Amino acid sequence: METPKTTQPPLSNLQRELLGLFAKEVPEKDLIAIKELLGKYFAEKAMDLADDFWGTKGWSDEKADQILDTKLRTPYEDTNL
Repeated sequence: METPKTTQPPLSNLQRELLGLFAKEVPEKDLIAIKELLGKYFAEKAMDLADDFWGTKGWSDEKADQILDTKLRTPYEDTNL
């Protein structure tokens, strides 16, 4: 029985860069620092996107409070009763 062949998408430019970097042995301290830098970069990028979205909607601090106070869960209904 043959196993189905799956096609792997090509690596992104970021993946290629990281593979090249991590192919070299680096001290654990440097590895931790690199992970922190990556985490901070992507967190900052996400915050910038959220700020842009917030600005395009014209939302205020009051709107943030309203969103925080909104209950979005659907009430549980037991259909077996």
